[in-house]
Amino acid sequence: MRWNRNLAAGAAVLGCAMVASAQQDVTSASVTGRVLDPTGAAIAGAEITALATATNQQQTILADEQGRFRFAYLPVGDYSIRASSRGFAPSTRLLTLNVGAATDLTLTLLLPSAETHLTVSVQEAPLEVNRSQISETVLESEIRNLPFAGRNYLDAALLLPGVSPTNTNSTQTLAETSEVPGQGYSINSQRNFSNNFVVDGLSNNDDAAGIAGNVFSMDTVREFQVVTAGGQAEFGRAMGGYFNIITRSGTNDLHGTAYGFLRNQRITQRTLFRRRRCR
Repeated sequence: MRWNRNLAAGAAVLGCAMVASAQQDVTSASVTGRVLDPTGAAIAGAEITALATATNQQQTILADEQGRFRFAYLPVGDYSIRASSRGFAPSTRLLTLNVGAATDLTLTLLLPSAETHLTVSVQEAPLEVNRSQISETVLESEIRNLPFAGRNYLDAALLLPGVSPTNTNSTQTLAETSEVPGQGYSINSQRNFSNNFVVDGLSNNDDAAGIAGNVFSMDTVREFQVVTAGGQAEFGRAMGGYFNIITRSGTNDLHGTAYGFLRNQRITQRTLFRRRRCR
């Protein structure tokens, strides 16, 4: 009996650890790659550092015998990936990691010379060869700068391929039964009830209306990813698409935003019920 209880407790702990790992994988990004010398040979034991430029937090790991490395759970943001090894000049790669990204890099260390330091800052975006999903990311700059009617950040998803609004006059969207205002979103012609909304790794679904379950201010949301096909198993529960949303976190810079709903009454058309009575 005691052995069965211990086994059940161990299984529960393992299950919780797997769930936590899945949530981190959904809400963060990963970077894998290899460190090579000028001839293309692997550099074993090279030191690789991932520095978050917004917070100055860094992680340092060592490459294996084949020069491979992997940062599993990196918060989204701008990073400086630096590789160094004895006898070679260090190399630095600047990149931006978005939510759910799985980036693969190849860092080449050159032979040292007088005060030589290689920094690559302008180049093509790295390909995500480790995942087969079809997804697009709505970036923070787009949420901040694009005009929105009603300040619903999810409307930016309508700019992505495969996403369209549902027919609000049909029975597929029951928005009037929901406490949250909004419309349904169709992914590849699927019903809006087939979508899954995830905020910081947690479910955020209104199953009665087929829309997001909670309203978040646009100033709260950093970015969100829309997976239209081939989503990870960590998302689950949906046959349509996945809205993977992450909220903002602090940085070392002091900043803020402000907005206001302003309308000049002199250029606003009066409705029938607001017309002045004749004296």
